[in-house]
Amino acid sequence: LAEQRSSVWAALPEGLDLLMTHCPPSGRLCSQTIGDPLLAARIGSMVTPPRFHVFGHDHCFLGVDADERTVFLNVAQDESLRVDPRGGGCALVFDIGA
Repeated sequence: LAEQRSSVWAALPEGLDLLMTHCPPSGRLCSQTIGDPLLAARIGSMVTPPRFHVFGHDHCFLGVDADERTVFLNVAQDESLRVDPRGGGCALVFDIGA
């Protein structure tokens, strides 16, 4: 499984505006047991990493985090829906300037 993930992450092109994955990279808006260290390593090794990385999976860490190169967004909304089941979640809309 790790070998398969490594080959997928190795194929990520440099300079993406937006990367969407189900799983977060380790250390970003996730518990220690959820994040993918291979994804974190790939993003960290990129010369031009994605400007935005949108992911979910870990429902306890909804939010936004950033470093000098990438904005990370955990948009998993299961916990929000438990708090307000009739709320329908919240849309995520943002513009990416050229």
